[in-house]
Amino acid sequence: MSADARSARLSLIFSSIGHTYSHLFQPLYYVAVLTLEKELGLTHGETVQLAVLGGMLFGFGAPIAGWLGDRMGAMEALETAVELDPTQRNRQLLTTAREGRR
Repeated sequence: MSADARSARLSLIFSSIGHTYSHLFQPLYYVAVLTLEKELGLTHGETVQLAVLGGMLFGFGAPIAGWLGDRMGAMEALETAVELDPTQRNRQLLTTAREGRR
């Protein structure tokens, strides 16, 4: 397998796992809403509005992310997303993916 094919495969696997996690963990928000109401002093309706807004932003951002992926290349788009992550939790995954690309 060529390096480009391996890089494309790793990018597809990484983005598929991320997509799966987004759908798996999204319903957990509705459980967290009960705590958020108390912690943030918001009503149930306000926390649900935040969930709806977050879902809309996620949905509207997907075509932009796809467009960037097409223009920049899959791996470069993933690298940019990981670099912009304020928590930096995915730094090790990025390093592993970069090593696989070499």
